[in-house]
Amino acid sequence: MKLKSAFFIVLLLCGVFVSPNSNAEEVFRVMSFNVLLAYDSEGEHSWDYRKEALTGQIREVSPVLFGVQEALPVQMEYLHENLADFASIGVGRDDGANSGEYSAVFYDKRRFQCLDSGTFWLSETPEEPSYGWDAMCRRIVTWGIFETIQETDAARKGTKFLFASTHFDHKGETARQESAKMVTSRLAEKAGDLPIILVGDFNSSKDSATYRLLTEATAFRDTSALADDVDMSGNRTYHDFGNLKPGEGSVIDYIFIKGNLTVPEFHVCPEKFLGRYTSDHCAIYAELVFPREEK
Repeated sequence: MKLKSAFFIVLLLCGVFVSPNSNAEEVFRVMSFNVLLAYDSEGEHSWDYRKEALTGQIREVSPVLFGVQEALPVQMEYLHENLADFASIGVGRDDGANSGEYSAVFYDKRRFQCLDSGTFWLSETPEEPSYGWDAMCRRIVTWGIFETIQETDAARKGTKFLFASTHFDHKGETARQESAKMVTSRLAEKAGDLPIILVGDFNSSKDSATYRLLTEATAFRDTSALADDVDMSGNRTYHDFGNLKPGEGSVIDYIFIKGNLTVPEFHVCPEKFLGRYTSDHCAIYAELVFPREEK
C-alpha cells in the first residue's frame, strides 16, 4: 500500500493524474477555490511554495468547471500552464482587463463550449470598474453560458447552463446584501430559463442576512444542504493556514444552484494536500446531475 501511495504521489507531482473514480468522465463535478493572492510575504505559505500542491488538489478533485477567487495575473498564468485541458473566462477587477484580482471561471474545453460570457461589478455602476456601497474593494461576478459537447450520465450533449464565480466584500455589510440582490437578479436575466451554478467566497455565514437573501424562495439553493453525501471537513471553509483552533472559522464559500438539478455529493476539501496548505481557504466541490429530459 505504501508503494502504491508513493507511486500515485510521483505521478501527481509529474502532472499525471489518475482519477480515483473509474467513471470520472461521467461525473459533472464543479468546484470553488479562493486561491489567495500571490503575496511574497507569506513565508512558507507564499504562492511559490503552495502552487504545486494547489494545482495537484484541483487535479485530484477533477472538476469539469471551477471558479477561482483572488487570482492575480501571475496565478492565472500558472493555472493555465498546469491545467492544459482548461480554458477560462474573466478579467481583472481593477481595470476590466488584466489588473487586479480575477473571479475567473475555468472550464474543461473538451467537454464544453462557451456561448457567451461577461463580467459585471457589484456596485451602482456594474458595467465599469467601480466600488459598491460600503465595500472596501472592487468586487465582480464573472459569468458564462456553456453548452456540453459530450453525452454523459450527468448531462446530455447540448445541455446549456450558466456558471458564475464571485467574491463578495469582506468589510461592507451593505455591500454584501446589495451584492446578493444584484447577483440574483442579473444572473436570472442572463440565464433566462437555463439552470444557474453560482460559486464563490461570499464572506457570509449561514446565519447572515446575505445568505438569507441568496437562498430565499426566488433565489438559489445551497448544494451543501441538498446533497445526499456531505463531507464538511471540520465544518469550515476558511482556516487561516491552520491558525484557527478546531471549531473556529466558518463556512463562507458556497456552491449555489438554481434550476432542476440534483446533488449527489458535496465536499469541503482538506486544508492540506501532499502535506502543504494550498490556500487559507478550503476548496469545495459538488457533483451535479441535470434532468434527462432537458434539451
